[in-house]
Amino acid sequence: MLSYFTQTLAATTFELGPQRTPGWMMFLIIVMVVVLPFIIGPFIAKAFKAKEYSNRISTILLSLFLAITPFAYQVFKGNVEQSAYNAKLHEANTKNEAYKITDEGVEKIEEAMPNVTVQR
Repeated sequence: MLSYFTQTLAATTFELGPQRTPGWMMFLIIVMVVVLPFIIGPFIAKAFKAKEYSNRISTILLSLFLAITPFAYQVFKGNVEQSAYNAKLHEANTKNEAYKITDEGVEKIEEAMPNVTVQR
């Protein structure tokens, strides 16, 4: 028998679909990876009092940012997918809440639909 979690996972997985990163987020990531090293590089060179090495430091930072980007993106994407899954799970749970029925409600249901049995 499947557990409640497994049933919920099976019911909501197909509804999520592929998560896509918005265009503005991709643009922001590209700007951060390509432009930010050339902004930070001169400040690091100035801190080390070696202004002539600012382009070299910026290039090294660019290569580091390019190397880290796929891993950082996967972590970010995983967080986005997890939050989307949690939202869908919460939505499914709120739709399927069990409502308490009073004795009067049970009598009305049994009168209206004689074929239906209500468990108490």
